[in-house]
Amino acid sequence: MSMLTNAGEFSDRAAWTVGSMELFTSSLWHKSTWNRPGIKSVLSIYFRSPKRALFLTILISALLLLAIHVWGSLLHVHQFVYKCHEEYGYPLNDTVVNPHPYKYITNASSTCADIPEVYVITLVKSAAGNFKQRHFIRQTWGIDARKKRLKLLFLLGYDIDNQFMVEYENRVHGDIVQQDFHENYYNNTVKVTSALNWVTTFCKHAKFIQIVDDDMYINFQNVLDFLEDKKQSDRFNLYAGYLIREPIPDRVLESKWYISPSNYSFDCFPPYIAGGYVLMNSRTVREFQKIIPYIPPLPFDDVYFGIVSQKLDIFPSNINTLDVSRSLTAREKVKCLIAIHDFKTLQDFMYAYNVTHNRFIEVR
Repeated sequence: MSMLTNAGEFSDRAAWTVGSMELFTSSLWHKSTWNRPGIKSVLSIYFRSPKRALFLTILISALLLLAIHVWGSLLHVHQFVYKCHEEYGYPLNDTVVNPHPYKYITNASSTCADIPEVYVITLVKSAAGNFKQRHFIRQTWGIDARKKRLKLLFLLGYDIDNQFMVEYENRVHGDIVQQDFHENYYNNTVKVTSALNWVTTFCKHAKFIQIVDDDMYINFQNVLDFLEDKKQSDRFNLYAGYLIREPIPDRVLESKWYISPSNYSFDCFPPYIAGGYVLMNSRTVREFQKIIPYIPPLPFDDVYFGIVSQKLDIFPSNINTLDVSRSLTAREKVKCLIAIHDFKTLQDFMYAYNVTHNRFIEVR
């Protein structure tokens, strides 16, 4: 007995025979579905053109296979587990592996000599050629950073193309600390290490230390307000700023922050403070400075000092009144913040200064 006979042509009332039963298509189905232009067109192409039918079959099959593959990937996706909160294996050596053999070109050694205690010293990481940025700072928040027991210095590496003007600049202002390592973004860890060495040598009695980028605006009144309840800082470690809680290495070769597995084989970094603004007390600076020679270097200063802090069991703390965004609308927040990022023009600096400097800045 044939299971399917007499298929016939599609019509208003086509009949099929299955066994001894006749099945009739519905004219309602024919009118409501077959006459739809989209379905009719696709089926017409499918049945009348073998090549188009083959292409459509292959396309549908490929889409189905892709959907199955994606769904399978979602079902079996490996969930990344962050494992760097605790000690995870990056070495702390018994011998020196990170020496600092560089010499001072200029060291501003008398900066802290005139007062018994420096309340806050601000050290600005600046490329040797960033003359305008240093000028903008000196004309705005740098005025506040040099009042009474507050001090301001700029940290530079060596760049032969700009050295003549750097030396002239220092003769005028006397606020540059420069060593003979090559001025380069990937030497920022060397630059910050030089800052810690300088503080422990030439400004031992500094109570708080800020290390900032030269595109940051610092609202000093808010800094002083923040430090008001931290004056007994010798009793604890302070390592604070914008906290990166679960960082991972950048493995994209073209990225500015790329780090190869041969230089760093782990799949995460310890939590760290973003390098644009770092606030420490003298106790933390001393402890960092002592242990750095025994920890292998990395090119990114903020990541590296996150590792250093973990070796010392010093957990970085977040400051909520920091803004590291690049949004121009953030300028309006400066009155409420300790520091804000991405200031590039004198207009930017002057706007923030006019908003924030109208209050009397003084260490209480």
